[in-house]
Formats: sequence, structure tokens, C-alpha cells
Amino acid sequence: MYWFFVILAFLLAGIKTQKPKKYQKVSVIIPAYNEEETVAKVVEVIKKVSFVDEIIVVNDGSSDNTAEEAMNAGARVITHEVNK
Repeated sequence: MYWFFVILAFLLAGIKTQKPKKYQKVSVIIPAYNEEETVAKVVEVIKKVSFVDEIIVVNDGSSDNTAEEAMNAGARVITHEVNK
């Protein structure tokens, strides 16, 4: 859950930032382990930030529906088979 506060701080710090140059891309990478109840909410908040081009959730071997929730919210998901 601590990563939620890190991302929130990142978003608040960048609200006044202009969109990067044409060929630059901003990606937000979210590590997640058994976060099915919160991951979709975090992805939805990040999607509202204008300068974020891509959201990637790294599902670290979760035993719940973290990957599915993140995918349904619109994030690209990378899944580890076991928790690392």
C-alpha cells in the first residue's frame, strides 16, 4: 500500500508539468502483489494525468485477481509467475 502514496506524491508533483516533447514518453510502473482491491483505483487516478502515456502494472506473483483488475482498468500487465 505504501507504493500508492509514492505514486500519489509523483502525481501531485507533476500536475503543473507540461506534456513532454513529441518523441518522449512517460510511463508509470506500478509494482503490485495481491492488490486486487486497490490496483484499479490507482490506475484510474493515473489515467487522468495528461502527461502519462502508458501505465504498466508488474504483477509480482499475486494469488488474487490483481492482474485482471489492472488489465480491466486499462493498464498493461507484466506478470511474474512467483513472487520475487
